[in-house]
Amino acid sequence: MNITQKVLNVKDNYLKTQVESYWLFEASSVTKSSDKISVPPLAMPCIHFHLSLVNDFYVRDNYNHNSIIIGQLKTHIQINPSNGLKLFVINFKPYGLYNLFGMTPPGKTELSVNSKDFFGDKNIEDVIEALSKVTKESDMVDIAENFILKNQKHDIKKYNYLDSITDMISQSNGLTDINELINNKCSVRTLQRYFSEVIGISPKTYTKILRHKHILRLMYENPELQWNDLVFQGYYFDYSHFRKDFAGFSSLKPFEFISAKTSLISGLLR
Repeated sequence: MNITQKVLNVKDNYLKTQVESYWLFEASSVTKSSDKISVPPLAMPCIHFHLSLVNDFYVRDNYNHNSIIIGQLKTHIQINPSNGLKLFVINFKPYGLYNLFGMTPPGKTELSVNSKDFFGDKNIEDVIEALSKVTKESDMVDIAENFILKNQKHDIKKYNYLDSITDMISQSNGLTDINELINNKCSVRTLQRYFSEVIGISPKTYTKILRHKHILRLMYENPELQWNDLVFQGYYFDYSHFRKDFAGFSSLKPFEFISAKTSLISGLLR
């Protein structure tokens, strides 16, 4: 199976503070039903717009709508790309979905919601139709940004300082002392409330996701990486802790994941 991923940059200056990037995926060649791919948590909420038939792309109940909002995933999810796939994705910064639309990212009970339930049927269908008609990637970005700005809520209370703390946690790949970061400028309880409302998960879970994502990136970038290297670099206390954490995210042992690596996941982790 051949899946191409294109990363498209944010144009609007304000949206650069709230949106990470846009992705465009296209698949060619026939895919067997057994060709499932395990996608790890990426620590950012997103909106998927399917410009082709969804079929059974998401190997999960209640996911197969032509547009869904995905929150902070806590485990890997299975996808089943098929021939003719065309998928446009808006990737938000961890706090972007809340700051723009006042929406706490899904994750506490449901991992995703149907975009039409939040934005309305016509709104989503219009975007999908517009994205489907254009061929230039810059036009796709314009359509996405017009959609975001048109639906933006302007009465959302922003937490700029706590957003910046979140950025610092992200930049450290989750390896940071949160107490040192807040430096008595707010309480740990305030930070926990912010994460629950704005990010959709706890600070502890967020740092674990970032650490897992970073380790996967290291595994892809360094094929000769030894598991003990991760322990010695300070990511885990010992190998058993690492193995337990890894299995908790992926349901796989580390050596099992190595054999399941794909170029698609390598692109998602960059």
